[in-house]
Amino acid sequence: MNFTVSFVNDGLVDIEAITTFGVSSKEGDNPIGYFGTGFKYAIAVFLRAGCTVKLYRGEELYTFGVERKKIRADEFDAVTMNGESLGFTTQLGCNWAPWQGFRELWCNALDEGGYLCAGAAEIAADKTIVTVTGAVIHTTYIDRAHIVLLEEPWKTIEGVEIHRRPSAHMYYRGVRVGELTRPSLYTYNVVSDPLTLTEDRTLKSIWDWNWAVSKAAAAVDNARFARDWLTAASITYEGNTGLTTSNLGPVMREVLENLDFSLIRNPRVHELYERVFGYATKPTATETATSEAEVIDKSLRHLASMGILVTHPIEVVDDLPDSCLGLARDDTIFIARRTFMRGTKMVAGTIMEEHIHLHTGLADETRGLQDYLVDLAVTLGEKITQVTL
Repeated sequence: MNFTVSFVNDGLVDIEAITTFGVSSKEGDNPIGYFGTGFKYAIAVFLRAGCTVKLYRGEELYTFGVERKKIRADEFDAVTMNGESLGFTTQLGCNWAPWQGFRELWCNALDEGGYLCAGAAEIAADKTIVTVTGAVIHTTYIDRAHIVLLEEPWKTIEGVEIHRRPSAHMYYRGVRVGELTRPSLYTYNVVSDPLTLTEDRTLKSIWDWNWAVSKAAAAVDNARFARDWLTAASITYEGNTGLTTSNLGPVMREVLENLDFSLIRNPRVHELYERVFGYATKPTATETATSEAEVIDKSLRHLASMGILVTHPIEVVDDLPDSCLGLARDDTIFIARRTFMRGTKMVAGTIMEEHIHLHTGLADETRGLQDYLVDLAVTLGEKITQVTL
């Protein structure tokens, strides 16, 4: 496919800046990037993808290509400009995806007050224009709204812009700089905190970005946003990120205080509730059905026969956070109603686990809990085999 994208820059580039590594000369007051290798990486990325790359310096044309070379025992595609070797191969930036090359060329244009356009831009004596032609650049161009943010944000607070659309990416000063491990309900763009980027324009510290977003989210004065964040599912970014107590705004605080416990999926929201209000959230118990009471009684008798005597009160609730089956809180064992649908063995196991949490104080997914369960299994094995180890 002969689809072309043009990256238009004001002014005429110094050709030495293009061909020399370690050179960065940005005229803007607040350049997005500052590594001289970026443009070379972008050239290598698109040549490797089979695209045609050209540069117009005013009316002067520079065409980038490849020349097969053997270096020691291996062959490489050396990058050339107007037939002259540039001293690097298409393996430069071998881990870069096409969108990163697109981002690099676009950011260079933005840094110099330029723009991008579909098709071949008109050649001008005072412009530097990079054109890329090929199928890959077409696909990347279609996805450009997820590479650089150009639309107005919904809200800007605490140095973070918030857009009312989901995202799979992290943004810094309008540019995509990282991938989220879980998709977010909103798009977040840090614009004020000085974050450090690596040479490929990705975040050096994801923690710093998360901290900036956490501070901003806590202060947002919108009840719908607060509710979305506080009740977010565990598969989302918001459902796995905490909020800073010191920055908690009145709207977020009010929504948190009046939130139905059963809607909270994020354990960090429970911790936030405790820090803010001084006491833990507690699920609302519902009336236990006769059949459920019978299953609980059978489970308790079975556990007692194993030497596990459960004395804590047990309450059945309609739901628990993060799809949990059981919860130990306030010296009480809470069992989610859906647990009973999985049989008596699951109910008994859930009661046993929450009993252990209350009895020992050991938390989920810890080495201490693992050791306790292993010791318990060995002890039960001694009773079954009547062999003392």
